[in-house]
Amino acid sequence: MRSPVTQRLRVLFAIGSLGAGGSERQLIGILCHLDRSRFEPCLYLLNRDGEFLNQIPADVPVAAFSDEPPPRLYLPGRMHRRQVRHLTGVLLSERIDLLYDRTTRMALAAGPAAVQARVPRVSAIVADPEYDLRENYPRFRRLKQWLLRRSVESADRVLANSESLRQAALRFFHLPEVRTATVWNGFDFEQIQQLAEQPAPVAETPEGRSSFEILTVGRLCDVKGFADLIEAVRLLVHERNQPGLRLSIAGAGPDRDRLRQKIAASRLDARVRLTGYTNNPYSLMRRADLFCLTSYYEGCPNVLVEAMACGVPVAATDCPHGPREILEGGRLGSLVPVAAPESLADAIQDAMQRRDFMRERARLAAESVRQRFPIQETVRNLERQLEIAAKTKSRSF
Repeated sequence: MRSPVTQRLRVLFAIGSLGAGGSERQLIGILCHLDRSRFEPCLYLLNRDGEFLNQIPADVPVAAFSDEPPPRLYLPGRMHRRQVRHLTGVLLSERIDLLYDRTTRMALAAGPAAVQARVPRVSAIVADPEYDLRENYPRFRRLKQWLLRRSVESADRVLANSESLRQAALRFFHLPEVRTATVWNGFDFEQIQQLAEQPAPVAETPEGRSSFEILTVGRLCDVKGFADLIEAVRLLVHERNQPGLRLSIAGAGPDRDRLRQKIAASRLDARVRLTGYTNNPYSLMRRADLFCLTSYYEGCPNVLVEAMACGVPVAATDCPHGPREILEGGRLGSLVPVAAPESLADAIQDAMQRRDFMRERARLAAESVRQRFPIQETVRNLERQLEIAAKTKSRSF
């Protein structure tokens, strides 16, 4: 029911943390642009940490599971039960009208909590569930798959951030199509433009700017395919006689040492650099000659849209899900097979040889994404989905 005093819909937005990820950045954008005349947003975190904590709007109260004292003894399943119990308590004590959860990690607790509190729920799927479970949840995967299926099946609305991901969710969870919708990620293009014009956070090397700058941005982990990109650069430099290029990989993550070793083994120390995490990748994007997305899977890759908005030519793996739709089948950027360094090297070489064509295509791409993915339109679409879900009764397991 609606909040009796304000008559606004009191929505609890739930996510694991506010670390430097695409879903976390998207949630901050939603909280900033949500219509306060109709909605009263609150935020729930499993862990009160992350680079985006200081970007939470001042009027959004925050509750976090990590604020609770930890148990003395960890047993299988105990943490999950405590998370469900804590979230259920917040839903009831804060008189929440509607729960919105984002990411697989949060959905595992949000499903049973919403059922126990009898609160309608919207669940946002941002990665292919089959890939996500296999890559990120190796322990007790069968149990977590079962829990995730039950959680998603119990949601009143299930949202995906690309149409191909929505179709994948329909197949994986066997959902009624009428309870699903596609709500694309949204972007504050004015803010991106302002940040892009700032000085680059990474200084030039002593050699100065190379003739062709390649950039990629993301968490340093296997599924981002950065090792394939390094191999493509090795092919270009050492086998195709293309010494005049340089690659910057912006991001942090568990694969940093492994990537550093690959750079050294490929004799690319002077050509490839790991720049670390930056909260302003847009100034790097604006200065690049080519942006590469090399992921094995995505939901809707934010950095691809952001690079296009900055006017840089792009090449992306034709991975599930998002790049093919964002690039309109290759009209707005190059699509290459997943995990194929040779094809990636071909796309880079093509970009080096056809710079005028690439610049014109990048101009069209920038216009396209600004028309299709403004944050204001995304939030309006989400608001409609929230109001639909609030009118239904939460389904039981």
